[in-house]
Amino acid sequence: MKNDNFQLDLRLDYIATLLSKISHKRLEHYAVSRIWHSLNDIEIEMVAQQYVQSVLDEKKSCHFLTDIYFPQIDIHIEVNEPFHYQYDEKINADTVRNQHIKNHSKNIFVVDCTKDIENIHQQIDDIVSKIKEMIDTQKRNGTFVAWQLDKFSQPSYWQEKQEISSTNKVWFRTVEEICELFDADFQKTKRGFLRKGSIHHPVNTDLVIWWPTDGGKKDAWQNRREKDIIIEYHSKDEKNKVHIDLFSQKIETRAVFYRERDILGFDFYRFIGVFRNNQKYEKINNAVVWQKISNTLNVVTGQYNLEKNNEL
Repeated sequence: MKNDNFQLDLRLDYIATLLSKISHKRLEHYAVSRIWHSLNDIEIEMVAQQYVQSVLDEKKSCHFLTDIYFPQIDIHIEVNEPFHYQYDEKINADTVRNQHIKNHSKNIFVVDCTKDIENIHQQIDDIVSKIKEMIDTQKRNGTFVAWQLDKFSQPSYWQEKQEISSTNKVWFRTVEEICELFDADFQKTKRGFLRKGSIHHPVNTDLVIWWPTDGGKKDAWQNRREKDIIIEYHSKDEKNKVHIDLFSQKIETRAVFYRERDILGFDFYRFIGVFRNNQKYEKINNAVVWQKISNTLNVVTGQYNLEKNNEL
């Protein structure tokens, strides 16, 4: 008999997916698997392909992706397979990358996979010991925040806290869960076979709850996120002009749950803050430009703390 109520543990699904994504890199897969299983602590968060942006000079910037990142303690790990040491160009590039990462993070560790297995195990043991030491220090200080992927995706968890912040990992898999967070009527988002892209907050009706999708389908609404702004436009010129004209006449405030796909292929709606349309930049971008005005929001009252609005 089929059990339709079965749901795979979200943490298990995440870690299993993370490991499967690097299975084609045999030595990296081996090292990362050993690190995770040696830690043996599901409260520790492990992230794959962490994006790190750095500045080259006043006009140029660059970015890097590190193999593994532990955000709770700001530790990056690079697993260098033998090809990393075959050419001077690659060795120099890795040296530059590591220096840029050190400018932004506390630690970066490198596992050198040209060594024998005993040496590789010792490198990993040293890294695991350092991670555990830093986690234990946070636990003693009372500053440790456990990785609770399943809780962070539950509307009831955030309803109890009442306030959400873009610095929290507030994310949901469906629009229904976003509406549940605010006790908003999900049925009001339905429009025939389509779904509306937003709904008003049930208490603060001046606030719109918006769930834009990164990118967009052809002949549809397009969204592009750039740091603390969202550029919204329609691929059809006529609809785009009507939209720009509408918001050139009014100011609207939106609580934004931005839908994007992470490096592992998980789709989710993440709360990124409260935004307001900036009419000054509509004509320049030929789009409606939304600019962040607050990082926090009370889900019950719909109130937010207005923060300093940086110019684009």
